[in-house]
Parts: sequence; structure tokens; C-alpha cells
Amino acid sequence: MIIETDNTTEDKFVDIDDLLDLANNDTIKNIRAYRKILNKELIIIGLIALAVIVMVLIILKFLKRK
Repeated sequence: MIIETDNTTEDKFVDIDDLLDLANNDTIKNIRAYRKILNKELIIIGLIALAVIVMVLIILKFLKRK
């Protein structure tokens, strides 16, 4: 779980039985599940980055001709 207070953000393992106590704690501002980036999202990010690199190389090659 990601537990946020006014001053800190912690990534820690929490037993399900402890969630109610954490939710009732006045110093904790937000509790949310840790979310891993999915492989599909990484592939999409990689393809976008590759497309940007190719576009920059094409633009540089075009500008070099002038």
C-alpha cells in the first residue's frame, strides 16, 4: 500500500486487518494500493519513444540537406 501523511509517502506491506485502523488514523491523508506498470503500458511507452526518436532523426536529416 502507499500511505501518505502530511510529510511522508511510504510504500509498505499492510495486512488487510490493519486497513480499518489506518483509515481511522487522523495523521494519514491517503491510502491507496500500489500499482505496477503493466507490460502492455511499457510497450506502448517504448513505441511512443521510438516514434519520437525516428521523427527527430528524420527532421535532422531533412534539415541537414538544406
